[in-house]
Amino acid sequence: MKKRIFVIILFAVGLTNVVSAQKIKNNKQPEKPKNYAAIFRNPQEPARFPGCEEKVNEYRLGCSQQLMSEYIKSKLKYPKSCVKDSLEGMSFVSFVVDTNGVVGQIRIDKKAVSPQMDKEAIRIVKTFNKMKTKWVPAQQNGKKVMSELVIPVKFKIRKPKLMVAPPDEDYQDPSK
Repeated sequence: MKKRIFVIILFAVGLTNVVSAQKIKNNKQPEKPKNYAAIFRNPQEPARFPGCEEKVNEYRLGCSQQLMSEYIKSKLKYPKSCVKDSLEGMSFVSFVVDTNGVVGQIRIDKKAVSPQMDKEAIRIVKTFNKMKTKWVPAQQNGKKVMSELVIPVKFKIRKPKLMVAPPDEDYQDPSK
């Protein structure tokens, strides 16, 4: 009896291996599409936010980052629920700049403390394609290439500064 059960189990295991092997043979690796292009993470010349083309080559990237930071700050709409709960944080957004300077494949690379912050960060990155001038594409060996960038979008509640009013001219200090 034990031998029969053992043989039946052995037969069943062998049968499942044969079926699995047949499935693997039939599942071919997907072929790359004909219009496939590599996406570079660290190209020789990274993609840049527009507006610094007249700068000397060494200063273009820093200028570009400064302009992008100012642009993000100007477009940022702090989520009301986050302000109400005094939430601050940072969302890291990943996107691809293609060879024409168009931004696509937008996703959250590292989540913020609130989903509303992530949603707002994605909204801002989507506005890059609505700008008058497109991004400057990355270059590798002198050719334009697609590249992936990850940028931080910082959410910090600005606290109003206390301003001290100047003393009145008519005011006389009682301690004098």
